[in-house]
Amino acid sequence: MAEYKPTFGEVFSAWLQNYTHWGYTDLDVIYGALPRFVQRSELTDFDLFSYSFGDAEAVYLRGQWTVHRNGPTVNGAPRAAADTRAARR
Repeated sequence: MAEYKPTFGEVFSAWLQNYTHWGYTDLDVIYGALPRFVQRSELTDFDLFSYSFGDAEAVYLRGQWTVHRNGPTVNGAPRAAADTRAARR
């Protein structure tokens, strides 16, 4: 299931129309007031951000907390990556 999370922007696009961002998290995480730790600059300056919990040097999306800007370029990125892999074969 985790491998499909980045596709949620396209899969659930009808339900995301009125939102600027969407994201996913682990089911065992409880958040309080998000504005206390999500900076406005993260939402305006980045198309995607993912928090690290002890593995900051690794480059990958973390399931604990990842936020995507809601738009065709970001939401279509997983499809573009899949197309790129198929073209290399």
